[in-house]
Amino acid sequence: MVRRPRRSLPLVLATLLGLVAPIVGPAPVASAADGAIGYAMVYCELHTLDLETGELTDLPAFASPATCAADLAVAPNGTVWGLVDIPVPTSPLRAGFVVRFNAEGEGFTHEITVEGATEASLVTGGLAIEPDGTIYIQLSTDGPGCSLTEVCLYRYDLDTTIASPVGVSGETSTPLEHLASCSSGLRSMAGGQLLAVDDATGAASPLVTIDARLLGYDCLRDSDVLHAVAGPADEVLSPQDVTVGTVDPATGAYTAQAVLSDPEAAVNALAVGPAPASTTTTTTTTPATTPPAAAPGAVVTPTFTG
Repeated sequence: MVRRPRRSLPLVLATLLGLVAPIVGPAPVASAADGAIGYAMVYCELHTLDLETGELTDLPAFASPATCAADLAVAPNGTVWGLVDIPVPTSPLRAGFVVRFNAEGEGFTHEITVEGATEASLVTGGLAIEPDGTIYIQLSTDGPGCSLTEVCLYRYDLDTTIASPVGVSGETSTPLEHLASCSSGLRSMAGGQLLAVDDATGAASPLVTIDARLLGYDCLRDSDVLHAVAGPADEVLSPQDVTVGTVDPATGAYTAQAVLSDPEAAVNALAVGPAPASTTTTTTTTPATTPPAAAPGAVVTPTFTG
């Protein structure tokens, strides 16, 4: 992977939402792993990740603290979203940002407003988008229904920017790590255990212990298998230890698929989605001819509600 100088991107607040052109997610690298492609946050830049080979591809946009996501998710329309911890002490509290990424990896931020709160933290971050487009985030706040010693599930409304409390999922002493929307519901992790998170109450229930240290993970919407970037549990990572693989949801066993292509890449978030049909190629035995130009991908405007 080629390293480029880091630059800052301007912060685009939610008040500009109506001025931002409709966008789709980054053009992905196709993977044969369940027909899925991955997106990884590395050094505050969005990358695509081939889930079969471990190949990371840096997207053109430059790094920015304003889009340095602690977690990533893929919306039903294929758009990549992130969760950024930049609290702004206003009233009501702006508890960070939800970020929408375009095809270049450039992020457009939308405020997270928590009414009745004066402090907030993402702890280790958690963002998931369900098949109907509902956005869930994990926050620790002193607002109604939560406290600064608890990690709570919030339902986020993109139109109003308000995050409404659903319920308590855990304690900050054992932070919840990331959030994923799987076929059986929301999943999170804490203390090495995979958790089922109830999207109606926020309550988290242990499912199984995972036998690897996951740096980021996510599910395809029709599966409970976790795609993950991982290193061995309780060990100092060396370059060859960072791998791409899957976690069996029944046993917690992690199976490595490939070594990450960049041994120095610090992956801190992962999202997966189905590979678009435009990335699929076919072979034929007929004589080669000049192929027609590929049709442009459809532009979809997200319409998520809380």
